[in-house]
Amino acid sequence: KGEGDKAVTRTVIFPLSWKVQGASFSKRSLLPVYYRSEDTTAVNTAVFPFYFSRSIKNTPWGSKNIVPFYWQSQRPGLTKQVVFPVYWATRAEKYAKHFVFPFFYHYKDSLKTSTAILPVYFAGRITGTDWNKRVLFPLYWHVNKPVLRRDVLFPLFWRTRQINGQDTVNRSTVFPLYWSVKTNHSVARFILPVAYYKKTEGAKRFLLFPLYSSARSDSSSHIMISPFAGSFSYTGGYKKFIFPLVSVGRTGD
Repeated sequence: KGEGDKAVTRTVIFPLSWKVQGASFSKRSLLPVYYRSEDTTAVNTAVFPFYFSRSIKNTPWGSKNIVPFYWQSQRPGLTKQVVFPVYWATRAEKYAKHFVFPFFYHYKDSLKTSTAILPVYFAGRITGTDWNKRVLFPLYWHVNKPVLRRDVLFPLFWRTRQINGQDTVNRSTVFPLYWSVKTNHSVARFILPVAYYKKTEGAKRFLLFPLYSSARSDSSSHIMISPFAGSFSYTGGYKKFIFPLVSVGRTGD
């Protein structure tokens, strides 16, 4: 029917097959399962009731569906995919995210990245900064922030570095034997149950249990080897002894 660019051809095998063909379009169907149409702008295809697709020519626009398992859609700057019920993905110009049900998740944009493998692994970071975290549950934790850094190897090892104003506090533990706390002005260390050391501005103390201890401050000091010998000094006097042989001391001027 018609002539030139307006010519249209129709072919029918009733009631199953239908075909319409023009200069700039075509339509085909095989009832009740197949349909396809195409023109200068788009292509549409369907295989009932499972498959459907549409694409816009010379553009990223389009979609594909395999019901009920698969969906894909595209448009400028955005792509989505689903493999139901296990996989979801979105990709855009500024971000991307993926999810594999029920255990995997990943997200990334220009500012941050996050990853999880449930229930054992978690990780995240902020782009262009020192901020990051990693967890391998329940054994390992790592957190790094501008004012806090923490590393844990459970249950044996802890290490923390924290900034509190003008002070920096460092804590370390090797459980259950070793404990340490260090700041800008003091240090304290324990090796349980035998040793202890502490140092502050103007004072120092050391203990090796049960035999030895020493301490020093601006006004006094002592050394003790228990129970055999000791030396004590303080403002205005001192005392020294070797038990049970000798004991000497002085008080006042």
